[in-house]
Amino acid sequence: MDAVAVAPDGTFNGILDVQFWTRAAAKKKRRKSQKKPSRHLRRRKRDTEMKHWSASVESVNQVLEKHAPGVRSWFVMDREADESKLLRQLGQAGTWFTIRAAQDRVVEWRGKSTRLFSAVSAAKPLGRRVLQVPRSHSCAARTAKVVIRARSLKLMLPTYERRDERVALEVGVVEVLEVRNTSTPIHWVLLTNRPVAKLADAERVIDSYRALANRRVSSDVEGRRLRRRKHPPPQRRRNPKMGHPSRLCGRTNRTPQAAGSHPA
Repeated sequence: MDAVAVAPDGTFNGILDVQFWTRAAAKKKRRKSQKKPSRHLRRRKRDTEMKHWSASVESVNQVLEKHAPGVRSWFVMDREADESKLLRQLGQAGTWFTIRAAQDRVVEWRGKSTRLFSAVSAAKPLGRRVLQVPRSHSCAARTAKVVIRARSLKLMLPTYERRDERVALEVGVVEVLEVRNTSTPIHWVLLTNRPVAKLADAERVIDSYRALANRRVSSDVEGRRLRRRKHPPPQRRRNPKMGHPSRLCGRTNRTPQAAGSHPA
């Protein structure tokens, strides 16, 4: 996992931190008497890969404090970073953050407990905007018309120290919902500690996440292009008996080839 420095205009400025780890091999099947550790216990002990994300945040802050003391970091992360302890860490670190929500968390709104997604969807629209969506491996490039909503809420984050123990974290929530697209509409719910009261404030948060999303799409497209170059698809030829092109491996090619192998 890497943490890269990006200027406000989207210019790539370099790598700030890299975290390496290896995932354990598949464990043997447990006996019936052996219980799997609960998710609550694993999160309390931080026995998850999110500990590497926290280490990266600390490392980036140390690098910037040493080499760019006048710069305030703004961490932009995708849905993998929607984790209680990481959110609390970012809230206490004195840095800006934008994280795309993955969980419909418990929030407090006007003294009442409700859910994140319904609370922000009930907010009045701040405005509309047109986004240029880049091409991905599954979707063509298009122009998307979106509605923007925003609201300040209190996330009630679990501590995992005691059952149902939660701490509040004040965040701004920005919802971006594409209209007139029923197949694959854009729907982002962004958590941030930036101001979101005005449309310009919400758009700045959206632009921060778009820089991350566009970078991931371009990396994915480039990776697929390189894999196709390394493992080109089988050549095609005209089969006079069938009357249309078929693969060199014949018509009975339902079983996929092994990685890196080619039909004889």
